[in-house]
Amino acid sequence: MHGALKLDHPPDFEPSALYQSSRTMQRLQLTAFAQQIPVALLLLWGGGPGFVAWAVCGRISLSIFGHWAVGWVAHNQGHRDFHNEGHCTQGHNVRGFGLITFGEAYHNNHHAFPESARLGLFPGQPDPGWWVLQALRKMGLVWHVVEPDVTPMTQTMTQTMTLEKPI
Repeated sequence: MHGALKLDHPPDFEPSALYQSSRTMQRLQLTAFAQQIPVALLLLWGGGPGFVAWAVCGRISLSIFGHWAVGWVAHNQGHRDFHNEGHCTQGHNVRGFGLITFGEAYHNNHHAFPESARLGLFPGQPDPGWWVLQALRKMGLVWHVVEPDVTPMTQTMTQTMTLEKPI
């Protein structure tokens, strides 16, 4: 836990110019923690300290733990529909956790189609995150949502990705 990770070829993360110049996104990022205060006050008024503990503190703790748990489990064990040759890490689909993780438990699908907004690709893979995006798209609030069938895959990925079970 105290070692430094030094990579020969570290990944680059460069947010788009539109994102970097958006005052709305900058405001949301700067006020992320403060955004919990009105919710906490409303819950305190409506239900007391127990509501605040569960709906703010409990929700944030569960979200952080859930993110860690999915990340660890989905990179170490579970079912795989796809195998990406030459990749040092294979994602796994963790059955039964799609609903509570908004689809993040389908990590093998994410590794196969990293640009896709849709994570639940097969029957029996509920994806509430995708359902929310579909509703927002119908309302005209989101657009250019990438799905697996339109995801531009790199030449290497196209040549080496194999489906482990028939669709």
